[in-house]
Amino acid sequence: MKPPFELKDIKHGEFSYSTKRKLKSAVDEETGEIFLWKRKSEEQEGSVLLGQVLKVRKKYCPAKACGFSEEGEQKRIMKLLILIIILSGCISGVKVAAPVVEAGDTVSINYVAKIDGAVFDTEPLNFTVGEGFMIPAIEEAVLGMKVGEEKTVVVPPEKGYGERNESLVRSMSRFVIIPREIEISIERFRFSYNKEPVLNDTVEDIYWTSRVIKVNDTVVVRYEHLSIVRETQNGKIKIDSNDTSVIMEYIPILNITFQTAVGEYATVIDSNETSMTVDYNHPFAGKTLVFLVKVEEIKKVKP
Repeated sequence: MKPPFELKDIKHGEFSYSTKRKLKSAVDEETGEIFLWKRKSEEQEGSVLLGQVLKVRKKYCPAKACGFSEEGEQKRIMKLLILIIILSGCISGVKVAAPVVEAGDTVSINYVAKIDGAVFDTEPLNFTVGEGFMIPAIEEAVLGMKVGEEKTVVVPPEKGYGERNESLVRSMSRFVIIPREIEISIERFRFSYNKEPVLNDTVEDIYWTSRVIKVNDTVVVRYEHLSIVRETQNGKIKIDSNDTSVIMEYIPILNITFQTAVGEYATVIDSNETSMTVDYNHPFAGKTLVFLVKVEEIKKVKP
């Protein structure tokens, strides 16, 4: 079917839905290209091309030979057009969202921490969100963050290291006096010295040497006589002994925070000849902390 218009008059991209009449197909017999067009009136001799839509076939042949009807071809053209629109939306219109931090992810961050405007800590850190390694406010803050994103996090005491507890400020003696001879179980001896007890054998303690003086159902050890001074990170320990006792005197450095053997934070805030005042509050208790956090890496939870 030869179109009743000149192909040179077609302007690419122009198309109109100004009427509700059915679209017709027209074929250029020279090129074999198929176009959609529309008559103003079915009885009118002339026709008006409303626009070039789509080239759907390279070769033209009679409808019977090609095995398609004019109405069927129009449907195929419309389906193809819809498919192109859908695919172009999927390819170019949809952006892949950047991963964000979720519970269970392992996160690498850099942070700068401040108290009263002064920096007290800055370092890279890795942690798994939800394991409780970080203070709750930081774990809450990184949720939903992306790699490269920065955030300022203000942490009040209740979400940081808690309020101060004045009952944790205690007075205690600077002296510890223990007997030179002690009796312990064989199991405790093995655990403490990693060996079997042998009469007259010597064993090493933290600050002195001891001698096994009795082995029966229990073990009796006697601390050797000594007089020494040991340096520690938070002061000095002066150790002396007499016939019956070992006397340990603690000479503290004030306002130095350290961790005890059981993991408590302790700061000696006052001292005199016989006693000292120790604050067992965390040094950040009662303080508002400010963190500048930047997410460097997110390792997602494996499914």
